[in-house]
Amino acid sequence: MKRIKPTLALAVIFAVCGLFLASCGGGGGSSATTVNGNPIPPRPDDTVNNSTIKGVDTNNNALRDDVEILVASLSKSSTYSGSAFRIAQIENRLATENIATQEEYVQLVNEQLCLNQKRTQEERDILSLDDIRFAVANTKERSAVSYANSQKYANALAQGVTECN
Repeated sequence: MKRIKPTLALAVIFAVCGLFLASCGGGGGSSATTVNGNPIPPRPDDTVNNSTIKGVDTNNNALRDDVEILVASLSKSSTYSGSAFRIAQIENRLATENIATQEEYVQLVNEQLCLNQKRTQEERDILSLDDIRFAVANTKERSAVSYANSQKYANALAQGVTECN
């Protein structure tokens, strides 16, 4: 009977273990977490998340991971990606980007307000528009950008929002 070399045996064992780990999502901490049936990213380190105006958005869905976790955890249904999620995406943009035109700013605010009107009272009680704004503008820099945008286009909003469908 032929003897298998120890290095070949170890290589085969590592290859099989690697395939097993890859098929079940890796090993440490890389498996998806869900809240209320919603897949969410891992909670970012606060220091890293708040070190830049954009923060951490590991899944590149235009919403910081910490805010996404908040929205998912406070949403009762597994379809949180509806209005509360979109409202938070818009607020995130208003607090992290210099909105270039008055028309774009008004369009974003109108969309946000109309989406909020369509939410049930219970949904608004659980996670209000102000709660979302507070979570998004959680640093001095983000608050300053949000405030600058609102001041720059305050006159346009004074004319009122468009009617929601």
